[in-house]
Amino acid sequence: MKNDNNQRRLYDDLSHLWHLVSPLDDYLEETELFCELMKSESKIPLKDLLHLGCGRGHNDYIFKNHFNVTGVDLSSAMLKWAKKLNPEVDYHQGDMRTVKLNKKFDAVTAVDSVDYLITKNDLQKLFQNVFDHLNPDGIFMFILESTRDSFRQDDSIVYSNSSGDEWLTVFENRFDPDKTDTEYEITFVYLYRQKGVLEIFTDRHLCGLYSEAEVKKLLTAVGFQVKITYYHPPESAFGNAKTPNKETFSLFLSTK
Repeated sequence: MKNDNNQRRLYDDLSHLWHLVSPLDDYLEETELFCELMKSESKIPLKDLLHLGCGRGHNDYIFKNHFNVTGVDLSSAMLKWAKKLNPEVDYHQGDMRTVKLNKKFDAVTAVDSVDYLITKNDLQKLFQNVFDHLNPDGIFMFILESTRDSFRQDDSIVYSNSSGDEWLTVFENRFDPDKTDTEYEITFVYLYRQKGVLEIFTDRHLCGLYSEAEVKKLLTAVGFQVKITYYHPPESAFGNAKTPNKETFSLFLSTK
């Protein structure tokens, strides 16, 4: 699969739509559950947390109530919004595979940003970088929304949200054009109306597709002890305009 059309406009020129694509309220209950899970599975008290791929900072809005949070994201546009929402958080622009912060953390999370790593080499670089940033007995938590074990070809959903005079309807389609590689594509169509004026945008994101066993093997090779569990997002994670699906995500908890 050629990746020259990996647009990710939602994290660039369309980042202003994020509050409608994925509103802050959708994150509140879910992120509290992540905090409880990391604390219950950790071997040590958790004080300092590194959030890789922090995006617009919606998870950090809750994380900062439990931890001293440092956030890293590749997108300057998303970080601008994150800093506005969470001025208490220490944000850095960088690639989660290679960023060096010269600091150790009790916990590292990438929530669902690991989905964007499209080769095993990418995964290996991330896992080593996380390992290097963790204190002894520290914990690393992330979710894969799609794996080889759970992927559904040509899966599509439609959802809508509004705020003030803004309305957004999103069509989202997941498709794997080449089952011999480790990539699949998510295609978005955004119908955005402000004061009744319609604009239509398209977007394409490439994501990685691996089996749970492949990911666990890479984590173990770095030195992690790995636990895989399954996560059902709470109904609130889908917002008022979405119909909760029956997705079960693969959740990886790794200790150093």
